[in-house]
Amino acid sequence: MDCPSNDAGNDESDQLFILVVDDDEIFIDDLMSLWKTPLPIQIARSGKECNKLLKSLRFPLLIILDIDLPHFFSEVDSEEGLAILHHIRERISSTVPVIIASHFSASEIKDRAMRLGAQRYFMKPFSVSDLEETVIDLLKPATPVSD
Repeated sequence: MDCPSNDAGNDESDQLFILVVDDDEIFIDDLMSLWKTPLPIQIARSGKECNKLLKSLRFPLLIILDIDLPHFFSEVDSEEGLAILHHIRERISSTVPVIIASHFSASEIKDRAMRLGAQRYFMKPFSVSDLEETVIDLLKPATPVSD
């Protein structure tokens, strides 16, 4: 089942969605054509679009975030995703799951992302089905431990 893609700023405030913050059109096209999870995807192609969306009444169930984006929060593009993650954790939510999807393989970038609160780090290219499995896993309600 294909899910509709919405541009940031579309006013459907009661709909649950996954926010993808990425400016890589090939990745976005692949994701949209292969995505089977029945939750719609909202696309923000920059930190500015992401910020606008997060300031609205709508809030995502989960965020998939690239690191290398046009700068808005940071001084350089290669730091933008980490700056967005820091902003989300400090000002928006400390609990919304965040998955990093990036071309950066440096362990210090991955370590910083995890310290800032990312739950998973995917290196591009990767399988959309693997990403979907991770999304489903992260959105499962916690199972209480019985005594």
